[in-house]
Amino acid sequence: MQNTSRLFWVAFLSTCLGIGLFRFSYTSLMPLLVEQKWFTASFASYLSSANLLGYLIGALLAHAASRYIQDKKLISISAFLGSLSLLLCAIHGLPEFLYIVFRLFSGIAGATLMVLAPSYAGALQISFVLSFLLVYKGNKRRYRLSRHTSQAFL
Repeated sequence: MQNTSRLFWVAFLSTCLGIGLFRFSYTSLMPLLVEQKWFTASFASYLSSANLLGYLIGALLAHAASRYIQDKKLISISAFLGSLSLLLCAIHGLPEFLYIVFRLFSGIAGATLMVLAPSYAGALQISFVLSFLLVYKGNKRRYRLSRHTSQAFL
């Protein structure tokens, strides 16, 4: 049961980080940043567009990247890079293109988390359940799925 709970929290918190913080936390600050003269209103819209472009790129590349990097590592890297991009966006007076790059990376990291974390947790959960349903059969060292497993998948 503890493993199931942990997997739930991995999927849930990664989704909260990916969509909640990396997408909407900075967006809600935009009116204040425009009011404080950090950005113009038109540049703020470019920052939002860069973030959305990052989400598109991240969603398209997440599965391909998981072929070369383990899902667990990719989830950790995405969480770290997305958090770093938010921290770097808090530095006032950087060149505008850097803010666009930071928001782009935030979007890529957020989409990667949203695509990979729930599927990673789900895959681990399925393998966890199947490991209990495998039955050792005799001296031949063969494994077969129990009849309960085959009924569950019908």
